[in-house]
This record gives sequence, structure tokens and C-alpha cells, in this order.
Amino acid sequence: RGPTDDLKSICRGFDHDGGRRFYRVYKPAGQVGAILFVLHGAGGSGAAQERIDGGSFARLADRERFLLVFPDGLGRMWNDGRGRTVANDVDDVGYLTTLLAALRREHRLPAVPAYAAGMSNGGMMAFKLACDAADRFAAVAGVVASMSIRLSESCTPAKPVAVAVMNGTADPLIPYDGGNVGIGQFVWSRVLSTADTVAFWARANGCSAPPVGDTQQTEDGYALSIEYRARCEGGTEVMLIRVEQGGHTWPGGLQYLPSAAVGPTVRGFDGSAALWTFFRRAGRRP
Repeated sequence: RGPTDDLKSICRGFDHDGGRRFYRVYKPAGQVGAILFVLHGAGGSGAAQERIDGGSFARLADRERFLLVFPDGLGRMWNDGRGRTVANDVDDVGYLTTLLAALRREHRLPAVPAYAAGMSNGGMMAFKLACDAADRFAAVAGVVASMSIRLSESCTPAKPVAVAVMNGTADPLIPYDGGNVGIGQFVWSRVLSTADTVAFWARANGCSAPPVGDTQQTEDGYALSIEYRARCEGGTEVMLIRVEQGGHTWPGGLQYLPSAAVGPTVRGFDGSAALWTFFRRAGRRP
């Protein structure tokens, strides 16, 4: 079996800004009603991200009928606005928005809503899309990702955009309570806490309703806290899913590295399905 024979998506090339970029795309049978970009973490790829979520988004695409896109970052990274990535000089907002426009033309989807979800560095890139391309994406989600302090100081969305955050409290790489992101004494960047990331987007969207929360227990014994902030401008919402003792992993996905390195993966909760439900609500707002 080839290295990507197990994936539903196919690899495509795309010329942008004088270079060749790559992405994977899966189009289910039937009429497509939305476009979803899923952005990998640092060191990853579109193919790796499709595996990390356990194929859950591909199954959702079949059921919910949306175009599923896994773009590749240049050098396996995204220029997410932190200023300390190998992709510092790459215009990834330009790449992703140009790719979105090309896919709309190719698949004749001029008016369907578009969403972006990302993991870690990809989640931070999704937040940057909300900052710089809110007119292109109806909603974004960051998984095991928080706003970098640098991006938070310059982010001025052109319009309200729905934002979801899904973080684990035992994440050893992106600290839930904020602070330094790096390895050992080498610091890549500093991030807001998860709570401050959610508060940032609640302020940016002008959310006026008090937070409404719920808790649940997963089948494998993890506690989840889900918090919504509604009555935001443009009918948007802000959602937090707090995974107690969750690691730097995709809930419901694969344990892609040992838990000693990245923390545990919650098995009894389908994070992709929760994000899709959030996206679908965002796509229906007036």
C-alpha cells in the first residue's frame, strides 16, 4: 500500500507567488454546500493531518456534503503571525485566500460558506485568517492553539467571525494558561492563555451575552467543559471546549506520538463533529 492510499483526499498542485504549493482535496458525491480548510501543525502536512483526525472530517464530508481541503504549509509550517517561524516571509493568508477563490471557481461554488480549522501552528494560522480574512471565512477553529501575543496586538478583523477554541489543560507544548512556546530554553513565541484567547474574540465580536456553560464526561473518563458566548455582532458565536487533562492532540483522533511527548488523546469525544456543528451554525447566520 502506498503512503497515502488510505486517504480519501487526492494531492493537487497550485502555483502561487512564483512557486508551487500543494494541497489535498476531497469532494464527496452530490451537491456540495460548504468548503472546509483543515490546517496541519508545525512539521506536519495535509496528509498527516487527515490521519491525525482519524479520517473524521472525511466521513463528515460524506454525510454533510462539504468540500474538504488539507493545504500544505511551506516547509511544513504556517506563517501564523508569531514572527518566529521558518515561514516568516511567506504570505500564507494570500495563499489560502487565493486557493479558496480558485476552488470556488473550479467547483462552481461561488456563494457557499467557507470555514478553517487548524491544529497547533495550523490553529494559530486559522486565527490569523480570522484577523486578516474575515470577509472570506465565516468561522474558524483552533485546536490545541492559542492566540500569540504578537498577533493579538495587531489583529483587526474586517468583520465579525465565529471562533471556536478546543484546548487541553495538560498540553505540554501550548500551555493552557499561556506563556512561552518552545523547546527547553529556546522560546518560539508567547501566547495568551486559553481564557484570554476566548475573551479576545468575544471582545472582537462584541459579544454581549454572559457565557453559558455545560459539562460532560467522555466514555473514556475525561471531563469536558463547553462554553458559548452568544449575542455577538453579525450573529456570530465564540465557543470554548476545555478538555480536562487533554494533551496536544486532536480529540477523537490518533495518538500520533507517545503521550509522554504530547500528552494523551481523548478517545470518547469527536472533536471534528463538535467543530462541524459549530461551523454549520455559523454558516446559517443572517
